[in-house]
Amino acid sequence: MKNKPMTWAQAGMMFLFMAICTFGLDMVFNSSLRHELTSLSSDFWQVVVPGDLLGDAAVAFGTRLIINWSLKRQKRADSSLHPGL
Repeated sequence: MKNKPMTWAQAGMMFLFMAICTFGLDMVFNSSLRHELTSLSSDFWQVVVPGDLLGDAAVAFGTRLIINWSLKRQKRADSSLHPGL
């Protein structure tokens, strides 16, 4: 099977999955955040949610860059070994 680059849709799905898991784990393991969930003016909505989303976006974007860079580098190495192909 040929390796294909990671698309933006795949990175978006990865971000969505990570955001759901992060939010869910915050609710399961942190009782103080569960309490602040009901208050719209709490630090949960002003600090925790934007921070979690920013971190998840950085990981998804970085993963896409690293995967695509390594595949491009691998293709370049393969073509230099077989110049006639």
